[in-house]
Parts: sequence; C-alpha cells; structure tokens
Amino acid sequence: MVPAMQMVPGEHSPAGGGKTTRRRRVCDRMSDFITVCFDIRDPKRLRRVSDALENFGTRVQRSLFECHLDHNQLRKLCDRIDALIDVKEDHVRYYSLCPKDVPEIIIDGIGFRTQDSDYFIS
Repeated sequence: MVPAMQMVPGEHSPAGGGKTTRRRRVCDRMSDFITVCFDIRDPKRLRRVSDALENFGTRVQRSLFECHLDHNQLRKLCDRIDALIDVKEDHVRYYSLCPKDVPEIIIDGIGFRTQDSDYFIS
C-alpha cells in the first residue's frame, strides 16, 4: 500500500524532480467507492476534467466526485484524467473508502448519498 503523500515515479517532487510516467499507483488498487477531488488551474482543462468525471461518478461538490468503480473502470478513469491534466499545474486525488466505511459518511446540510449505478458511460 502506498501512503497518501509518497512520491511515485512520474510525480513531480516539490523540488522539480524528473518525470518518467504520470501514472499514480492508487489506480492499481481494486476498490468500490472512490472519491475524486481536484484543483485544475486552467478553466478549459477544468471543464474537460469535470465532463470526464461525470461519465464515471456523481458530482457532490464543485471539485469533488463520488464514484462506484471496479478495477477496470478506475484504471480507465485514471488514464482519461491523466491525459487531460497538466501535472505541473493541476492536482487530482483519488481516495478509496472501504465498503464498511461508506455507510458512515456524514452529510451536513443539503446533499445525498450516492448509489452504485448498473452502468457508466465510457
């Protein structure tokens, strides 16, 4: 398991280290419930990333999506987002929640609990 802040090949270190690939190890894990949060600098890229995420999950906040994905869907999502972002300017995080923790999500204010769809658009 990779700690959340560990640098992996392809990530740019704060000191400007080299880049071999942009793949994140988190995409190699099998998971059911994934939250994706992002900070995209360019408005055009932001729209493209948001559009791509809408094909895989549900927007629950401006820069946060909840996705119910199998391993192949997660890999496809990571590949798609990876092709859209600028790794020197943008930031995307994928958080996996254990199935036993999903019912423990607390929502204050307006909101809803997302459901696993029987389909997704690729």
